[in-house]
Amino acid sequence: MIFPYEKDPMLLPLVPEYKALNVRRKLHRRLLLCIQQLKTCKMVLWLFLVASFLTLVSAIPHESLLNIPEEWQDLGPAPADKEITLYIAMVESSLNTLLSKLEDVSTPGSGSYGQYPSALTILPLLLPNAQAVPSVTGWLNTVGAQITSRPLIGTWLQTKLLVGNANQLLDTTFHLYKHKKTNEEIVRTQAYSIPENLNNFVDLVYPTVHFGHRWDKTPIDLSRERTDLTKDHCDAKAVTPYCIQQLYGVPRTLATKRTQRLGVIGLNGQYANEADLKMFLEQFRPDFFEEVKDPNGNVVQQLKPGTGKFDVKKIAGGQNLQDLDKAGGEANLDTQYTVGIASAVPNIFLTVGGGDLPDDLLWIFVLLSESDNNLPRVISLSYGTDERYLTSRLAKKICTAYAALALRGVSVISASGDGGVGGTSAEEHQNCEAFVPAFPTCPYITTVGATALVDGKTPLDEQGADFSGGGFSTFFPAPAWQHEAVDHYLSTASIPDDYVSKFNRGGRAFPDVSTIGSYIAVKYQGHVGTIDGTSASAPIFASMIALINDARAAENKPPLGFLNPFLYRNPGLFKDITSGNNPGCNTQGFSATVGWDPVTGLGTPRFEALKEAALKFFQSTGYEYSWLESLPAAEDVHASPSIHNLERSAKLYTARSRTRSLSEINSCDQRLIARRGVVLPLADLACVLVPASLVHVVATMASEESPLLGQSVRNEDEAEAVALHEAVYDRFSASRKRLIVALSALSGSFPMFASGSFLPLIPQIAYDLHSTGQVVSLAVSLSILGASIGSMIWASYSSFYGRRPIILVSLAIMCTGSIGAGIARSVPELLFWRVTQAFWRV
Repeated sequence: MIFPYEKDPMLLPLVPEYKALNVRRKLHRRLLLCIQQLKTCKMVLWLFLVASFLTLVSAIPHESLLNIPEEWQDLGPAPADKEITLYIAMVESSLNTLLSKLEDVSTPGSGSYGQYPSALTILPLLLPNAQAVPSVTGWLNTVGAQITSRPLIGTWLQTKLLVGNANQLLDTTFHLYKHKKTNEEIVRTQAYSIPENLNNFVDLVYPTVHFGHRWDKTPIDLSRERTDLTKDHCDAKAVTPYCIQQLYGVPRTLATKRTQRLGVIGLNGQYANEADLKMFLEQFRPDFFEEVKDPNGNVVQQLKPGTGKFDVKKIAGGQNLQDLDKAGGEANLDTQYTVGIASAVPNIFLTVGGGDLPDDLLWIFVLLSESDNNLPRVISLSYGTDERYLTSRLAKKICTAYAALALRGVSVISASGDGGVGGTSAEEHQNCEAFVPAFPTCPYITTVGATALVDGKTPLDEQGADFSGGGFSTFFPAPAWQHEAVDHYLSTASIPDDYVSKFNRGGRAFPDVSTIGSYIAVKYQGHVGTIDGTSASAPIFASMIALINDARAAENKPPLGFLNPFLYRNPGLFKDITSGNNPGCNTQGFSATVGWDPVTGLGTPRFEALKEAALKFFQSTGYEYSWLESLPAAEDVHASPSIHNLERSAKLYTARSRTRSLSEINSCDQRLIARRGVVLPLADLACVLVPASLVHVVATMASEESPLLGQSVRNEDEAEAVALHEAVYDRFSASRKRLIVALSALSGSFPMFASGSFLPLIPQIAYDLHSTGQVVSLAVSLSILGASIGSMIWASYSSFYGRRPIILVSLAIMCTGSIGAGIARSVPELLFWRVTQAFWRV
């Protein structure tokens, strides 16, 4: 039999078998063409991949600054033969144990509530791992340096070396910087690295990237001098101790037990003048004096025993000069109101000098070395700076010391700043793009905002002071004990839309409480003037806590210690302040409203109610609680989170918070899964597509949150995830982390190459689907658009639910889309399945 095409070769393409063969040949040729095109780019591709891998595995800076502070000028590399002093902060060996014990002694209702460990029990928890110091010593020896001392209760190491050696040691280049106003020159760098094997031992190296901070102190405005004030004066233009006692119900009777001391911190060369204090008390607390006869038989006024004075404790070479012209306005304000309000409570002025402190911010470490008998049980801190002046590591290192002090039963009361949402100085930050949190914002201290009396209002009424510092920290996530109060504010307050990018919704919110801080009368260098500032509010509230501690001591009960869990559990102990705002950064700031707010916190104290509630706790006698025998010799630091995981403070009370989260997620009747008012439409989709058991898994996997979100969290669940999961993240060494990131980046590039290889086949696909190349190209473009939109959407959802559940859900749908694209018989089918495939690719 002779086939027609054997006679006429022109008929060959019409034969079905030949047509199929021809299609396969064309496809083969196009594949060869594609491979040849890829080969031409092979060398470029490999160079790109190798460069990317080397970049990923190269040394990651331990600390870095994007820009130097604007007040400093870079003069170029520092001379290699210039000697500098470095301080190496060591990672604590038992931080987890410390925070766990702090939870136990600070939770109202806990069996250990108020049973504070001794110094001999707590201080070992702050010491580094046994292998840490030898490892750091060996590292220093590589450049001929040695440890010269171990200051700050052994938690820091000091070394002196030449700049050239420091450059080699830290893999950096130190520069000289000059202050534009003071002409001070310092040696600093913008980034440094340490060996991988020291990451679990070394917290930070100081000063390196730390350019110092500016203490904010309240100035005395002598233009507001008052010569007409009496002891009981009380109006919007002048507030005296008697006025404060009337406003909050603070008794004028003297303390009885007098065993719990109240400490006042003095920084920045501030001296508390004793002569000014005596004149202040003569004018505003005459009841402190009694008539006695002198040796000559004359009747004179004399202070009653235990009143009208303060002791002095010098820290790191601090002084308290008594020349009247050297009196400090801040120091005078603090001591006059702690002595004047906390009647007969032992008062101590803690004056901090330069000494051997790497930074006066670190005074807290020196105080930790005090014996239990000498440690003040309430500390008033009226000095603040801004978070922007510190690195995250330094801030968290300091916060660790505050946590240790809280575990010893000390209440630290700090001013919240005098710049509204602009930090410690409204003038300095008027043009800030984002709100400036003041420091300290550590969760283990109680921050105090300010109120002002409403002019002409009777009876006395308060409103939020326009300078009252408040907002949300960028360093610390919101602790669980303030979730309910802060959630209520964020979900009900009228916050302008343009504020969204200006503050961290998931950050530790402050202030916690507030007291009067406007037009406070103070004696300064022999004159009476008035002063504004949260630095007045802090000692006023601290004095109330000191009086309550004295009442508790009279009943053989321990001091209140870390206050915040108790305060937030009892908001009714405060008068809610619902008017006022705290402008800054060219905005009106936040507004006071019902409940907690970033202007006045929980409100102003009702002293008698606060005292009565505090006396109900701690029914046990004595408060020395030793659990030293139950501690391991040294926790394995490799298995414990390092200091940069201090956000694990969110672990406190998470059982209650997590139960609430799961109940929200498991209830499909609730269309809002996220707290803080963040609407997630995926909740409806999850209720339809995902069984309840999987939703539960999604909730419990929230700890798979990316730790890279730690500095930019925008809601509370993200903050909790960052805080709770970092111990999981730290299971991996630094080298393994780099390898994982490198492999992930490499894997993520494969889909792009696959999509690129798809393009040369467009003509053949158009032929197979009886369409045109333009139509298929449009389908490909739409699928790429779907991939882009899908990446943005699922990236945001994975930051809430966790990466793993999103990947598990999307993987099945993506595979289904791939199969559908493979069997598509028309362009609409191909488009549908390709968009499905691309949209769910994460």
